[in-house]
Amino acid sequence: MSRTPIREALRRLHADKLIVEGIRGFLVYEFTIGEIAEVYECRAILESGAARLAALRRTDQQLAAMTRILGTLDRQGSPRQQMAEINEEFHMAIADAANNPKLKQHIERNQLFYFSYPLASLYSDREALASRWQHEALLKAIANRDPVTAEAIAREHVEDALMLLRSKLG
Repeated sequence: MSRTPIREALRRLHADKLIVEGIRGFLVYEFTIGEIAEVYECRAILESGAARLAALRRTDQQLAAMTRILGTLDRQGSPRQQMAEINEEFHMAIADAANNPKLKQHIERNQLFYFSYPLASLYSDREALASRWQHEALLKAIANRDPVTAEAIAREHVEDALMLLRSKLG
């Protein structure tokens, strides 16, 4: 196998500041809480805009997909584990329903920085359940074609996640 694809992948990860050069190769970059806050600020802008557009532009099939994703949650299982499993899928379904390929591309690119699984472990089951309720309220606003409420819930959802991370990470 050629080393070119590996070199290109490393260049891309380095350009995205996900890895840094060490003495003997590359190391995974450790983000500061300030950098994580910047990522979440971008996420709030991108995802609240996507939620607004999804409420205006979603198709019945896209709404069914979002409903199916949230429907996979088992009310008996650990909300924290389930949140990590469906969170990214649900947020990407909203980006799909916005029907704006450029916006979706920016959201996908920003998702490189979401830290979903490691940070989900910081949530208590109660905090994860609150996140689930926000997802359900967001789905309802999109289903009702209410762009103002969808945008507000999506922004609040991301801002709440950032506040929680700040409190847990110091």
